Amino acid sequence: MTSLRILFFLLFFLSAASRAEEHQTWCTRSERELFSCTFSNHKVASLCATADWSRSSGGLQYRFGKPESRQPEMIYPKTANSSANFRALSSDTLGRKENTRSVWLSFKVGKYRYVIQDDERDGTHRQVIKVAPDDKPEQTLICNKNTSLLSQQSEKILYLLDEDAFDER
Repeated sequence: MTSLRILFFLLFFLSAASRAEEHQTWCTRSERELFSCTFSNHKVASLCATADWSRSSGGLQYRFGKPESRQPEMIYPKTANSSANFRALSSDTLGRKENTRSVWLSFKVGKYRYVIQDDERDGTHRQVIKVAPDDKPEQTLICNKNTSLLSQQSEKILYLLDEDAFDER
């Protein structure tokens, strides 16, 4: 009976460890995870909202880097606030052959424009992050493993950011 308990404990521990490894994010338990994905270089990008995020309080924060470093390489803005310069846009296309939906969220840090993009075509998602310096071609990072989809939070993001204009470039 003791060996059965040990086996059960080991299976439970390994299962929990593999689930934790699958879902990597920079968001804390007290935050709302709006977007997280892992890239082929094992870096993780996350968009986190404070628990009290509204038009008048709280805010968003983008974090990027390798989780094993325990500190993100990049954090924007330095403290989550509702006045950060995030812009958002969503579009839907319904057709006979396919249905598509795209959600974009952009922000600018110095001379760099960042665009988080979630394209959904007939239930299949493709998430990317585009980074474009003012004077050079953009680079596109393709998410290998999506753990939180931007499109699942799009109504709240669009409402709270109350955006009329969007600048992808």
